[in-house]
Amino acid sequence: MELEIERVTYNLLGKEIEIERTKKESEKQVFWPTAPPTATGITHFLAESLEIERGDTVIDMGTGTGILAILSARLGAKEVYAVDKQEEACELANRNVAHSIASGLIARGIVKVRRGDLFEPLEGILADEIIGDVSGVAKLLAGPWYPEGVPTSGYYGSELPIKMLEEAGKYLRDGGKVYIPIGTIADDEGVESYAREKFPNNVRQLEINKKKTGDER
Repeated sequence: MELEIERVTYNLLGKEIEIERTKKESEKQVFWPTAPPTATGITHFLAESLEIERGDTVIDMGTGTGILAILSARLGAKEVYAVDKQEEACELANRNVAHSIASGLIARGIVKVRRGDLFEPLEGILADEIIGDVSGVAKLLAGPWYPEGVPTSGYYGSELPIKMLEEAGKYLRDGGKVYIPIGTIADDEGVESYAREKFPNNVRQLEINKKKTGDER
């Protein structure tokens, strides 16, 4: 099924990023970025939290349209692995990466889009930063608005974030960071509790405009 798409320009960290996203009326949906000018939410807060340094390797888990993977490349990352389980998301991410390359904003070969379940397609990869924007939506809350093909996060909404944190250590360099957003639509206390257990004394909670973004080091 062909995606119904529209082109929108977002602004993250003062950088304009033009991407394709699915139209609201499209039968197949990919989560929209929540960033200015259309919204202020998780995408915006994650971008504000990033501490990417030139030459870093980044994993963007749950990449969606690929906007944070593209931003990571523009911030100086030498390798970015953009991962999503949804076929439509990977299609959009590839198109958006290609557009940024054609526009001269990022170099060819930096952003690599891979389809799979969490770290499944990343065997042997070690990252300096992992952006963990995986679904924290409880199954009972995933109504008609929820994109088909995107996995929910169990009964409480913490299943996927916790699973990602369980596996993250294998793919993280010493001193690396995991950025994971938590909010009221998920079991935020459960995710935060597991993060503190998994990374004792190395969890920093960031408050940005009263939204919580966990930064596990």
